[in-house]
Amino acid sequence: MKKAPNIDIIIPIYNAEKFIGQTLDSLAYQNYTNFNVLCYNDGSTDNSETIVKEFAKKDKRVRLLGSKKIGLVNALNFLIKNARSKLLIRLDADDICEKNRIKILVNSYKKNNADIYYSNYTLIDENGSFLFPFIKIAPHHSKIEKFMRWRNPICHSTVMYKRNIFKKVSYTRNYDGAEDYRLWVDCLIAGFKFIKVPHSLVRYRIHKNQLTQKRFLLNHERQKKITKDFRRVRPISEYDNLLESYSKNKNISNLNQLILNANSKDLRFRMLLNFFFAKK
Repeated sequence: MKKAPNIDIIIPIYNAEKFIGQTLDSLAYQNYTNFNVLCYNDGSTDNSETIVKEFAKKDKRVRLLGSKKIGLVNALNFLIKNARSKLLIRLDADDICEKNRIKILVNSYKKNNADIYYSNYTLIDENGSFLFPFIKIAPHHSKIEKFMRWRNPICHSTVMYKRNIFKKVSYTRNYDGAEDYRLWVDCLIAGFKFIKVPHSLVRYRIHKNQLTQKRFLLNHERQKKITKDFRRVRPISEYDNLLESYSKNKNISNLNQLILNANSKDLRFRMLLNFFFAKK
C-alpha cells in the first residue's frame, strides 16, 4: 500500500491574532494527518507570532520560518522555497478548513493528473457566522480559462498545487493583492492543468481589516491589467464580449443575451446573482 503523500501547508501571517488560533485549530482536527504547517510572520505588530509559537510547542508539525517584514508575495515565495513536499496547500491566516479538506484534496490528486486543485467555499464574517452558505465556481479546466478572461474565479485559500509548477512560475511582486490571479493566468499560459474538487472545503472570512478590503481600488487596477494581458495571449470570443459588456453596464438586455448564450446552469445562476446583488 502506498504511503499517504506528505503535504506542506503555507500560511503567511500579518496581524491575525484574532483568527490564527482558529485557523491552526482547523488543521489540528483534520482527518488527514501527514502534513506540516509552514508559517511566515510578515512583521505583525500584534500577538500573532506568540500564538503560532504556542501551537508549535504543542504540535511539531507547525513551524514558524521567519518574522521579518517582506510583504505578502515575498512571504509566499519564501515559504514555497522552503517547502519540501511535492504538494502544497495555500491557506490565509484568517480562514478555516473543513475537517476533511486535506483528505478530499489528496484523494482528488490520486485520481487526477492535474497541477492545481481548487474547491468551492463558504463565506463567514468576523465572528465566524455564515454570510453565504455555498460559493460554487467554474467546474473544470475549460471553463476556468473562459472565466479567467474577465475575473479571478478561484478562491486563493482553497488551492492545492504541485510544488514543481514553481520551477516555471512564481508569485509576482508587482501584482501584490492580485498575486493569485496573476499566478493562475501564468499557469494557464504555461500549460498547467486545473481540477475543480466539487466540495466546499474552506470557510473564507470577510472582515474590515483584511488586505483585500483595504486595497480594493489598487487590486482592481491590477486585476484589469492581468485580464488585458491574458486576453492578448488568449483572444476572447463573441460570448466573452457579451460577458464583458454585461459586467461593465449591468444592463438587463446584456443579461438576457448572456442567459441565452450561457452553456451551463451554474454560469446563468452566477450572472443572475451578480446582476441583482453586485454593488453598482
